[in-house]
Amino acid sequence: MNELKTNWALLGGLRFFLAFVVLSQHIQSFMHNRFAAYVMQFDSFAAVIAFLMISGYSIHHSIATRPQGYLMRRIQRIYPTYITCLLFAVWVYFYLIQTKADLPAGVIFPVPTGWSTLGNVLFLQPVFFETFPTIGPAWSLGVEALFYVLALFLVKWPRNVILFLLTASIALYVYEYSILRVYSYFGWLRPSLLLWAWLIGWLAYKNASGKLNKWSIYGLLLIPALLIHANFFTSERFAVVPCALAALAILHGDELNLSPKIAQIGNYLGELSYPLYLIHFPILFLMSCSPRPLPSLLAYPLCIGASMLVYHFVDLPLRKRRRIKKSPLQKTPLP
Repeated sequence: MNELKTNWALLGGLRFFLAFVVLSQHIQSFMHNRFAAYVMQFDSFAAVIAFLMISGYSIHHSIATRPQGYLMRRIQRIYPTYITCLLFAVWVYFYLIQTKADLPAGVIFPVPTGWSTLGNVLFLQPVFFETFPTIGPAWSLGVEALFYVLALFLVKWPRNVILFLLTASIALYVYEYSILRVYSYFGWLRPSLLLWAWLIGWLAYKNASGKLNKWSIYGLLLIPALLIHANFFTSERFAVVPCALAALAILHGDELNLSPKIAQIGNYLGELSYPLYLIHFPILFLMSCSPRPLPSLLAYPLCIGASMLVYHFVDLPLRKRRRIKKSPLQKTPLP
């Protein structure tokens, strides 16, 4: 069986870069910033696709190397940070409603119900419920949660079934985004449209039959860049770069010998990527919509600082309490 060696520290640093791209695009949307306008040219949707590639890769590693307790590990890994950020986003929402804040141009708050909020707590967005308005990026968490469950079946299914799902998902994606040119964050179709990116990462880690050689994996990992280019809604100049970087990191990351200090930094940035991806959205709402809006110059340090707080005071203490030993093999990237 063919298995790619993995540079988890490099993937961690890349995950932080992808979260940084998403952050920059949202900063530009909320308050405009010259630096953010440059970084957003890497495109936040392309960054999410690259996130999914890395996620599929790392999840296959997780379930293949330690199948016992896989799903519980996933819940323990993502849920505390997610609930913390969701609670903060709910507070921001009601604060903005209470203060009758002026929302950014083009932003309309859907009125969340108790059921839709509970649906967000259970990762049922965006398939069954709208994503809570002040934590918009969490739509991808609901999609990815379905893929985590699907992994329990993928390890048992033959390669041909997985390739069929991959092909069907690509066909839906092209039809939706390149032919119909329809774009929606909500609905059952959303996971189907994005499954291909996650499956490409899954197949790149290890194929069950051992029939895929490295050149075949090269071809698989080129698909995301081509599909990003074909997406009618993705017009940023460097939109193909995130997927290309993910492909290079997966295929050739082991050839890059990082010093222990650089590897430590990469791993740490990877840990921050998940809280940064979630917490920045409600912070940007607060910054831009409060009675005294804060300058965009503070957006980056505030969002990164908040992600550090969530990691050090929520995620890390709970990991230590569960006595999870941190090692490169336990780094599991998330969007």
